[in-house]
This record gives sequence, C-alpha cells and structure tokens, in this order.
Amino acid sequence: MKEFLRSIAARTYEDLDKAITEAFETIHLSDIIGWFKHCGYCIAPK
Repeated sequence: MKEFLRSIAARTYEDLDKAITEAFETIHLSDIIGWFKHCGYCIAPK
C-alpha cells in the first residue's frame, strides 16, 4: 500500500483521498491474512 501511495505522489487532500481509496482496492483478503501470519498472529480458520 505504501509503495502504491508513493507512486501516486498526491499533493492535495483530494488527490490523497482518491489515492488511498485506490490503494485499499488493491489489497485482497489473502494479503491481509499473510500480513497477520508474517507478524506472528494466530489466524483462526473460517
């Protein structure tokens, strides 16, 4: 997400707001689960 936001290089609030929305759309559930596992958190199966 940080890499995506840096690549947009938004300089106004409106551009930043749009960039954050677009960045969140690039994140998938598997990315979130992977991040928690990488940090050592226990992930309960569904």
